[in-house]
Amino acid sequence: MKKIIASLILAGLTLMSNAAERPAQRYDTAIRNLIVETRKSVRDRNNDGLVNCIDYATTFKYLWDQKYTKIRCELVRNYNEKTGMNHLFARVKFAPYHDWTYVETWAISEYVYDIETIWRDVYSPAYNYYGETYYWMHEANYW
Repeated sequence: MKKIIASLILAGLTLMSNAAERPAQRYDTAIRNLIVETRKSVRDRNNDGLVNCIDYATTFKYLWDQKYTKIRCELVRNYNEKTGMNHLFARVKFAPYHDWTYVETWAISEYVYDIETIWRDVYSPAYNYYGETYYWMHEANYW
């Protein structure tokens, strides 16, 4: 009887552990898939003759809103004169109790999209500017 109870408890803990992993994997997959879709859809949105971070970030945001309307996605600008960083990217949050995930929408590989990993010492979150999503989406002719 003790073996059966121990087995049931172990099985329950295993199921709970696996269930906790699944949302994180789904979120990671959603971000990766959207980076790939962004890469396929991006074009010069703001008519400046370049396809750059503005176009990638706004395309990512537009596509994200089409797929995940109830999920938060904001554009973030990082401007740091000391390192020369002047970049637009996105942050997403899957639920109110989750932390923000900062996404390099112009990532070379959809498997490595974390802004800090990609930009390392050039990026400092202290220089992030928030609240500019509307401006950039309007600039890119999405809104």
